[in-house]
Amino acid sequence: TVVEATEIQPAMVMATGEVAAKNGVVKSVGTAEDLNKAVLEAQDGVETTIQLTEDIVVEKPMTVKEGQNIILDMAGHKITVTDSFVSRIFTNNGTLTIKGNGTIDVTEAGANGYGAVNNFGTLTVVDGTYKALKETDAYIFYNRSGGTVIFENPTVEDGCGAIATLINTTTEIHGGSYSDETYPTIENRGNMLITGGTFENTSCSSCDGR
Repeated sequence: TVVEATEIQPAMVMATGEVAAKNGVVKSVGTAEDLNKAVLEAQDGVETTIQLTEDIVVEKPMTVKEGQNIILDMAGHKITVTDSFVSRIFTNNGTLTIKGNGTIDVTEAGANGYGAVNNFGTLTVVDGTYKALKETDAYIFYNRSGGTVIFENPTVEDGCGAIATLINTTTEIHGGSYSDETYPTIENRGNMLITGGTFENTSCSSCDGR
């Protein structure tokens, strides 16, 4: 009988707390430190699913690097921030998917809590709730030049604006609820397709001179 040796791929070598998935790695995290570590250590070209097991509070933003492919499964949990937090939870330069019907809420940071994602790569947002305060003077999701974003039925609420895009971007909105109190709910400068959704703006031009 001839038995052929099988080369061990990097995704098949698991550290403690990791599970081999069919096409990648699954990591379970329950603290902000573990989440940051999982994002930092995600291997280029390997689909890495990071699943929350607890609600967590983060102090600093995180960056998904070019070449990384991360699926953040909120699993119904919340990501909130400290009052010293500044900016958005993620800057995405790679491929990032957020799913699992969780909540990202940066309201505790007041005017310094800009929102959820600053996107330069490929972002997919599936369900979930995303919150900021109108005092931020910022959009909860910002699709930057070269970026692609797909929204599938999220709830984006209470910030200065829900979604902003720059030129040389592609954005698709397939359902969901988008509301704000100050700027246009959707401010688009790139290519955008909207197939469904509810869009509400409750600003008052006579209230603050805008």
